[in-house]
Amino acid sequence: MSEIFVDRFRELLLPSTAQIASDSMLAVEVDRGFVEAFLVGANQELNRELLWRGLPADGRATVQARFTVAGDARVETWEMIETPHGWRADNIRSGDGYDLRQSATEEIRVASLSCAQTRGAEEAARLVTQCTQVSPATHPPCNAANSCAMIEAEIRRGCGFLDAAHQPAFCNQATDEDAP
Repeated sequence: MSEIFVDRFRELLLPSTAQIASDSMLAVEVDRGFVEAFLVGANQELNRELLWRGLPADGRATVQARFTVAGDARVETWEMIETPHGWRADNIRSGDGYDLRQSATEEIRVASLSCAQTRGAEEAARLVTQCTQVSPATHPPCNAANSCAMIEAEIRRGCGFLDAAHQPAFCNQATDEDAP
């Protein structure tokens, strides 16, 4: 499968390969997300091809792919679901227990909660006060109904506009907490 990809889409696999000199060496890093997406897509298309050719293929089956990337053996499983638009991969899970559907659902749920809901009214009010002190925006980001992450990002952005002599003390605290 990878040979077909290399033959047809070399530029997507490794951009600017024409600029690499002959007899030279190049270090590259594997894009795991790309590899996983490529394998899911290849499996989906294989199932569609089998069905099109009239071969016994159950697109609703759970599929398992085994592959190795940079010496790291991986096993990914997913289910094929028939939709009005065709078959698609669904419920992707990895061997280490990561569940894409559960993770995405939780991200969406948390992102839709207000700062007051996630940290309480008092903490949300404190962040809003800090935000309005430093934000050059017309203050829509500085609202307790927004997520705490949005408010904190606006605080960091606003602090970044101020020189050190004019920054409130909380700007330095936010920078210190963000440091590794």
